[in-house]
Amino acid sequence: MNAFFSIYNLSRRTKFVVYLVLTILPALYALPASGETAPTLGTNAHFQAGMYRKLLKRINDFDLRSLRTGVVWGRVERQPGAYVWNDPSLLATTALSRQERIGSLTVYPGNKLFEGGDTVVTDAGIASFAAFVGEMAAKFPEIETFQIGNEFNSTSFVKGPAKEMSPLERAHLHVRHLAAIDAQPTMADRRILGVSAHSVAAGYIWEVLDAGGADYIDAVSLHPYTSRPEQIPDELEVLRRHPKMRGLDIEITEFGTTDVDGAPSFFWKHMCMMAAANVRRAVWYPLEVRGDNYVPVFGPDLKLTPTGRAIELAGRVVSGQPTEVFRPDPFTYGCTFGETLAVVWGAPRSAKLLNPAITALEPDLSEREGAELSLSRDSVLLLQSDGAPIDLATDLELGPHHVLADSFDQFVRPPAGEDAMTGSTGGFDRFLRRDDEILPLGTCPGQEKPHTPWRPYLCNAEAPRFALSPRSVVLGGKLELSHVYHAQTDGSVMVDVELGVHEISSDGLGVSVVAEDGTLERKLASGAETLEFGPIHLLDGQTVTISIDPNQSAAGDRSLLRVRVRDAIQDNALQ
Repeated sequence: MNAFFSIYNLSRRTKFVVYLVLTILPALYALPASGETAPTLGTNAHFQAGMYRKLLKRINDFDLRSLRTGVVWGRVERQPGAYVWNDPSLLATTALSRQERIGSLTVYPGNKLFEGGDTVVTDAGIASFAAFVGEMAAKFPEIETFQIGNEFNSTSFVKGPAKEMSPLERAHLHVRHLAAIDAQPTMADRRILGVSAHSVAAGYIWEVLDAGGADYIDAVSLHPYTSRPEQIPDELEVLRRHPKMRGLDIEITEFGTTDVDGAPSFFWKHMCMMAAANVRRAVWYPLEVRGDNYVPVFGPDLKLTPTGRAIELAGRVVSGQPTEVFRPDPFTYGCTFGETLAVVWGAPRSAKLLNPAITALEPDLSEREGAELSLSRDSVLLLQSDGAPIDLATDLELGPHHVLADSFDQFVRPPAGEDAMTGSTGGFDRFLRRDDEILPLGTCPGQEKPHTPWRPYLCNAEAPRFALSPRSVVLGGKLELSHVYHAQTDGSVMVDVELGVHEISSDGLGVSVVAEDGTLERKLASGAETLEFGPIHLLDGQTVTISIDPNQSAAGDRSLLRVRVRDAIQDNALQ
């Protein structure tokens, strides 16, 4: 049996017993997630569309496990209460479940027999859906985990009245589904994956928990398509601030990209950051070509793609392995998986291997060209040893970089009672200014109301249309956003403001940089550009303030945004 499920796939009843034991040791139970284990790795297979014998053979050839697939209710229950277990859409599920290769089965709450095929909302329809899931559990005892619905906070997989509901209203419908399924006798020893959210939409997820959903689920299922991998640990930390998240695992049941060239690095970054975030299971999307341009494990010829080669290796040597997270500074990221594989990336700088037993590879496992190594924000440096343990702190010598502060790498989401000017401000103090009034920025969970980001962001209740995310800003009015950098030593600095002003902005954005001595420089931005300011000389403890304003009109003022402060002298030395 998959090792992950022998350890973590406990039913809600078993988890309750564990909880009672752990409450005897509250200090231990309250420890934060350590991120010492890589998530169990799976892939998304579309077997509910039918049987693919050649694909099944490839799955067996590479011993792929923890697959996520689904079932179409209407293909199995064609008459009320009558189930067709030999439907072609179930043949692959039957074969893979017997081999214990299925990590979770997604069930969708729609069948034309009930409510015309709309997402069921009536008590009778929900009871029929729950009965079907119970029958599936009885038919497939080897499948331990059932995911209820898919991306239920979006309108992509719902129909009828449910589609007209707000996400928070739909959260309550989801809880009704969960409660009915949990009551099925055959589900007593199964794990239920609930929430089923697109993005780390903590506002929607918290609504599910507050409506009672936590009583019926073992884990929260997320698809963090709107998150950068470097932000996942902090975003999940915000999600876990809700007391009812205690005891619930987090599974990323879809992650993937349409960027063919960048997909291998995208994959490794996610595996590292999900380990740091204590994610229990991570499922790449998709296994095979799906026609939506997402990069698959197997290409049209059913051979491993370059990304598939990385995923196949990770399935063998990374999945579920002890992981050591490497963060020598806020601008550098890395992980050692087990003892013989590591990844590292971050602010551009030279790198040198000090251990001859370690080989540097491209993210897709191909050989690197040239002897010189360097770090990059976009592409990971993949390191593999011949069996000797890798220690990134001693086996990799990193050269200097010029970054002093970075609004992306040091983005903060303050806990309740703090704001982005108090506590740990992560390189910058951040606040809004409206005329002469300062508006502090706190954390909003994401999707807590209409027209807000679907992930935790910075906000202020008095500026309801404003939203600051790690790589973007919506001003939403005559407001000025400020980032204040505090010098840690005497020296000269350069300021870079990277923007991507949306085309709907009526007259662009103004960008001002003010030194503590009153020196002011202001530039206008439209479209995609990086504005450079400086050099600016600062003494230890002095500040420089970078402000974004709406220019003459605030109409349509939204933009990509990244602010960096770099050492001017070090910058010249590295060129």
